[in-house]
Amino acid sequence: MTVAKNVAYGLSKWPKARRAQRVAELLELVGLADLADRKPPELSGGQAQRVALARSLAPEPRALMLDEPLSALDRGLRERLAEDLSRILRETNTTALYVTHDHEEAFVIADDVAIMADGKIIQHDSPEVVWQTPASKAVAAFLGFRTFLTQATATKLGWDGTLNVGYVLGVGPHNFDITDDGVEVPILDQGFAPDHVEIGVRLPDGQCCVVAHGVRLSGDTTRIRLTGGAPIPA
Repeated sequence: MTVAKNVAYGLSKWPKARRAQRVAELLELVGLADLADRKPPELSGGQAQRVALARSLAPEPRALMLDEPLSALDRGLRERLAEDLSRILRETNTTALYVTHDHEEAFVIADDVAIMADGKIIQHDSPEVVWQTPASKAVAAFLGFRTFLTQATATKLGWDGTLNVGYVLGVGPHNFDITDDGVEVPILDQGFAPDHVEIGVRLPDGQCCVVAHGVRLSGDTTRIRLTGGAPIPA
């Protein structure tokens, strides 16, 4: 079955001319207009996902459910396709329920985000609100805030904000700068992430924390300054 026939699979009851027009429209939309006659074994993983999306959109559904459609792809391709998917859903004015364990992917695609734990929705809001004000430590952990600091520790690390009573500051690897005027902390370990080095350090309150940096560090200690984070109910 060719790419074009695959996309047309759910349009058997459509008039032939309208069916061909719809297939051509969708292949153009997903960037596969030149591959209409290709067979599945001749497609890359990303191209195959685009075909699947075009096939799903072909019957003009009122709503679409996408269950981790990009999970089998490598990170770079996932990021590119997430942006394309967001554009395509908006251009076709299609309502979609998108299921993913990747918060970055969700925030690229979604207008509204619902985070679930143990079968219950624990926060539902716009991506901006969810990111800036996580409703709980469980939400914060999903967003990548791995460490939770008291006001005293955050202030000692150079943060100039103020927490409300009963709140802690959730921080992640990118909430720190390594700088000569920071607080000295011991280095525990170092490892590579896709776009940075993760430096494991021990904070003044005894917690272990990861700091993102561009290169590996030498020595047993470094100096860090806390630049931000998200206030979270303790």
